[in-house]
Amino acid sequence: MHRRQLGRTGIEGSACCPGATMFGPNGNPHHDACARIVHRFPAGRINGINLVDPTP
Repeated sequence: MHRRQLGRTGIEGSACCPGATMFGPNGNPHHDACARIVHRFPAGRINGINLVDPTP
């Protein structure tokens, strides 16, 4: 996974940041399947989950 620098902070983050709404009742409601997906993040060098609230 390509990493990008966050402004001039020196902090790097993964270019891909999956949204938390893809897990649970609004996405995949199966706990074990969601856990398998999240546990694969380090292998894909994903280091974040977008926690933005999608409600208007």
